[in-house]
Amino acid sequence: MFDNGKNIVFIIILAALFNACKEKNEVKEYSARVEKDYLYNRAIDSALITEKYKNFYKDEFVNQWVRDQLLYNEAVEEGITEDQEYKRLIENIKKEAVIAVYLNKLSEDFDLSYTEDDLKKFYKENIEEFRCGDDAYVINEIDFVSQDKALQFRNTLFESGWDNTLKVFKGDPTIRRNNNRKFLFANEIQPFAIYRVVANMQNNDVSILIESEPGVFTIVQLVKSFLKDTVPDFEYVSDLVKGRYLIKKRKALTDQIIQKLYSKYDIEIKKDK
Repeated sequence: MFDNGKNIVFIIILAALFNACKEKNEVKEYSARVEKDYLYNRAIDSALITEKYKNFYKDEFVNQWVRDQLLYNEAVEEGITEDQEYKRLIENIKKEAVIAVYLNKLSEDFDLSYTEDDLKKFYKENIEEFRCGDDAYVINEIDFVSQDKALQFRNTLFESGWDNTLKVFKGDPTIRRNNNRKFLFANEIQPFAIYRVVANMQNNDVSILIESEPGVFTIVQLVKSFLKDTVPDFEYVSDLVKGRYLIKKRKALTDQIIQKLYSKYDIEIKKDK
């Protein structure tokens, strides 16, 4: 019935969520039930704020839960948990999980310290990695849930500059979000209404008041733009450089450990003749 490995893996993963929803000893508000398995409202609220389900509406999540629970129950009834392919997949998942946990524990002992000079050197030696595959922008951006406060911020901005204006409005409860000198590629600027404004601005321009979503008013200042195929200055991509530097350093340290393990274990690798 289930000859697709991906379907089985999906069911396995969801099973953990279903089991977490079983709270037999407590009476709680729930939105769905399949046999003795309940989907409690608290579980829904927790799931909808995760990266995986953040774009789901509650009804969509509930319907998906019911659908998957039905498939899971039917799969168990048809003996899938005794199927050799299922057991092989479980063993592979366990192995991957063990390796992931072990690597995490190893990385806790890694010396991942660095200096700004380390990052600058890495940037220069790997400069092609930072060449823009699309137009890119460095922007200051702030969201208000008050149109009046947003207008006040914009007016102050022209007189005092971005950093000083932020100090004036520090702690203002109507500020929803604030990004300073954020480096973004064109497709990362959301919603499209903001990108459309930014794409037509010159360096240091300040946008009009943008209602980026109902009741949310956004002001954007373009710090600097970079055309596709150009390399941004280090100061604008330092966070990106740091992320890639740490990934490569962690990989290099992991490779060193693996090389030592080659001498610890009996290994045979046959080459094709």
